[in-house]
Amino acid sequence: MARSLAGLSHADAQRLRQKSGVDADPKATIFGLAGKRTLTAGGLGLGGEKAASAISDFVVVDMFANFCTGREDAKGAIKIAERQLQRIYR
Repeated sequence: MARSLAGLSHADAQRLRQKSGVDADPKATIFGLAGKRTLTAGGLGLGGEKAASAISDFVVVDMFANFCTGREDAKGAIKIAERQLQRIYR
């Protein structure tokens, strides 16, 4: 069952969970919960070209990397990411 669910979007997994009883297989439970616990690429906002650009530019990944490598403190890493996102979402 888990193998057949692996390629579904989170919305599809949510509907399938309601209809098929995915919870019966403990290995597949995580796929059924994906629809409840995940967000689209846009987070709480709308997905689209700008959200895809933010993901492909690794804005969040770079923010964490800047902090974890010691290149920036937490506030500095957040400021850099915020500036990048403001450029993307103009």
